[in-house]
Amino acid sequence: MGIILAMIVLGGTIGYLIATKRKGNYLDKLQYIAVFSVISLIAAIIMQIIIMKLILI
Repeated sequence: MGIILAMIVLGGTIGYLIATKRKGNYLDKLQYIAVFSVISLIAAIIMQIIIMKLILI
């Protein structure tokens, strides 16, 4: 569970930094944060499944 939360925060931070670098306004920053958080969530869930499968073998 901690990996998933950390990945969501990391993804949101990366999204915010990219939007700031591209000189986006407030709504652009929110959109980048949301999109990168969702992408990171999906990646974290896949990583969690892989970790669980490797431990159970």
